[in-house]
Amino acid sequence: MSYSLRKQHRFGFTLIELLVVIAIIGLLMALLLPAIQRVREASNRMRCGNNLSQIALAAHNFHNDYNIFPSAGFTHINNTSTTTAVINGVSYTFPAGARLLANGQPMTAPFQNWGFFYQILPYMEQTTLFNLPGVPGSNQSEMTIAQTPIPAYHCPSRRTPRPGPARTSTLGWFDISQNGGASASVAYTPAKCDYGVPACNLDFLPPGQTATYLQGSGPYGNRNEAGQIIVRSGGNLNIRVCSLDGGVPDGTSNTILISEKFMEVNFYGSNPGYDDNSYPNGWDNDVGPLFTSNQPMQDTRGVAGSQRMGSAHPGSWNVVMADRTVRRIRYSIQVNPILCTLIVRDDGGTINWQQAE
Repeated sequence: MSYSLRKQHRFGFTLIELLVVIAIIGLLMALLLPAIQRVREASNRMRCGNNLSQIALAAHNFHNDYNIFPSAGFTHINNTSTTTAVINGVSYTFPAGARLLANGQPMTAPFQNWGFFYQILPYMEQTTLFNLPGVPGSNQSEMTIAQTPIPAYHCPSRRTPRPGPARTSTLGWFDISQNGGASASVAYTPAKCDYGVPACNLDFLPPGQTATYLQGSGPYGNRNEAGQIIVRSGGNLNIRVCSLDGGVPDGTSNTILISEKFMEVNFYGSNPGYDDNSYPNGWDNDVGPLFTSNQPMQDTRGVAGSQRMGSAHPGSWNVVMADRTVRRIRYSIQVNPILCTLIVRDDGGTINWQQAE
């Protein structure tokens, strides 16, 4: 028997060929990854702009119902000093930090202690959360609200909607009624907010105007009102609100309503002093005022972030104007007078948008 011997060949890659293939794959990844990141960031920026547009629409729907914009409230939610206000000609003393309720239901601006982002909840499809009834002797409802993240209040480029780490603080008063009550320290996980109210400070005065509406103690002037649309309201018999009926003489297309806020990257998952009291805060650094004394900038490390406009986006940040138009403003904008002109609603100034975008 004869056998035919055939030479057998093995097919495969040599080491050099494998190295070439790996190098090509690495090169393709290096080329594609930045493009993928740019596409993801473009999508996130658009979603962020949609959040601002939704917030502005809620503010306008609130205005349609009450003929005023939501206020910044009286104070932040863990302030235990009392507050006085005049309602329909009658003076009331309220326990600061708690929601103001009438017959168990939350009151609206200008007689609501909690601020803008709480007051618009019914217009953000969060009516049930807004209407959680007050429970005498307990702040359970207040804790539930303060710990519930609102997806539209988070920029997707920065973080997902979830509460921050637990902290211990005085979250209002137990007896949320006009009769006061007892305060207590409680542990809670504050829900965050990536947006805030921009305000002008004393480094800018409109041409031909005095500093009357900006005056006040501290380096930033009057925290009650510094030219912005969302103003503090109700405290110490001093009711302040803004209405479209003559309240925005510069025009809604020329005035910023809400802005993104700056954060230090290393504080994304913690409770820094400007991001620790949850979105119902009416007048704390969590949601404003975002003053113009600090140049807006992209989120970074090692930079004081309190009261600064900015965002996680490269190159520019999002704002929504009072006419609900979302715009991008570059970080290099000249603060005084260009950015200040966009914030102050009654300075008579206008800008060329090429100076801002």
